[in-house]
Amino acid sequence: MTAGTVNPGQPKAQLCRQILDCIHTSHCAQNFNDTDCLCGTDVPSGDCFAGTFDAMKGPCRDLMAAGAETNIPAQLSLRFSDASYAVGAAITVVENCDYTECNSCL
Repeated sequence: MTAGTVNPGQPKAQLCRQILDCIHTSHCAQNFNDTDCLCGTDVPSGDCFAGTFDAMKGPCRDLMAAGAETNIPAQLSLRFSDASYAVGAAITVVENCDYTECNSCL
């Protein structure tokens, strides 16, 4: 994926499930920090989105970028909380369900 490109043809529901599967299998959000899944462990979210996409080392990075339909960090930041994007929908599930009901999933 090059800067700003969209992953055409991939249904958003499928991307959302893939992002959730990645979060659950990698346990990258277990410290209540879903940006760990994008940027890597212990990277503050401000630093995460201020850097470059190549600097992001989280286990779900590529899926999250596909779900955000961009790999531009500033746009990723906005779409992380926008449930109209697959990444935002997945993060909504993690923050509203997993964090309160299924911490072992993370």
